[in-house]
Amino acid sequence: MSQKVSLQSQIAQCDLWLSRLRTSGFGDRPAVREMHAQHSEAVRATLAWLQHHEAEIRAFLRLPPETRAAVVDHGETVAQLAVEIARREAIAKAGGPVR
Repeated sequence: MSQKVSLQSQIAQCDLWLSRLRTSGFGDRPAVREMHAQHSEAVRATLAWLQHHEAEIRAFLRLPPETRAAVVDHGETVAQLAVEIARREAIAKAGGPVR
């Protein structure tokens, strides 16, 4: 099994690779260098997105498998219901109609 490497460390490695790619390597083949730079930038962007959402992803993965499946299958509907319930509760707290 391979060693775990933090997202922050992976992003730093992508930054180093991009820096080296821009300053050396592939000599007179700028098209190849540009292709590798684009791919590396895409990898870096994906890693940065994962790092930004790491807590949410980990929380989702801690759910039991059947719960995760239900979220995937019905997540949007449940979210809409939760928003509607919160809206009705806010109205009730403001003195509006009771739910």
